[in-house]
Amino acid sequence: MIERRMQIINDFSTNDRISVADLAEKYHVSQVTIRNDLKALQNDNLIKRIHGGASSTSNEFISARLNVNYEIKLRIAERAAQMVSSGETVFIESGSTNALLAKKLSETKDVTIITNSCFIANFIREIPRVNIVLLGGNYQPSSEVCVGPLTCQSMQSFFVDKLFI
Repeated sequence: MIERRMQIINDFSTNDRISVADLAEKYHVSQVTIRNDLKALQNDNLIKRIHGGASSTSNEFISARLNVNYEIKLRIAERAAQMVSSGETVFIESGSTNALLAKKLSETKDVTIITNSCFIANFIREIPRVNIVLLGGNYQPSSEVCVGPLTCQSMQSFFVDKLFI
């Protein structure tokens, strides 16, 4: 199932929209199975469900980048997460691989995540065990990050055990 979902994610790197019927035929599974796969991928903010299928998140810059080389990024995130212990405070800068790292950490460890990325804060917002500190500053809508002197000043208030950029 996991392998099929990763293949479906890769399908979106070349297609903006894919139908449930086409995916079911391609992967030799039922449409119900594909709908469940698509629901899980939507819950992870990797695709958007539409009537009869799904579409890429290409209108959401960072979300769209999650789909490109997803499996490699996930392995990097999993490896980086192994370097962090429960109870630590980590700073995670913006980026699609870092978003997957934040998700992995928040699902598996009790950590405090400090970030300047509104995307990352939103990406993991529904995971109950994570403590998120979102730094303020000048907001850049295209990258969904806060930057500038206020962000730097805010960072000086924290000590972090690990930093991921």
